[in-house]
Amino acid sequence: MSEMLENYFLRKEEERKTKEKINRDTFLISEGLYEEVYSESELAYKKIPIEVTDEEFLKVVECSEKIPVVYSENIIAKIIRKSAIILFVLDFIGSIFISALDEYLEIDFDEFNWAIFLSLVMVSFFGCLLMYAVGEIVDKLDRIEKKRNDV
Repeated sequence: MSEMLENYFLRKEEERKTKEKINRDTFLISEGLYEEVYSESELAYKKIPIEVTDEEFLKVVECSEKIPVVYSENIIAKIIRKSAIILFVLDFIGSIFISALDEYLEIDFDEFNWAIFLSLVMVSFFGCLLMYAVGEIVDKLDRIEKKRNDV
């Protein structure tokens, strides 16, 4: 077997083990089997799952009514939300330039029209807010569907 192929198999095995450990840790934390490790200021803490063997983990899964599932974020919802943010920034910049146009289509920042600017910003804000909300709705519906299929 070539060295490149061996490295590929080792890398994939490490990725699989890492994903498995993340799923295990998430499940243990969701079951309340964690320790609280406080920060230096002792205002915030991090949940660290307790160390368990494979046999103990299987017993915890048997005792639990939950199925250890980690939901991944819906890629479509993520794209919609990021697009809404980018679109608002572009609309804001565009509304600055449109508000500075005078009647002969030359940009003149001395005669800035605040009414046009605020109108354009408000319309783009509400449009992008609606677009962002659609992304959130898609993500929530996807989570509900995944949860329904897992039960």
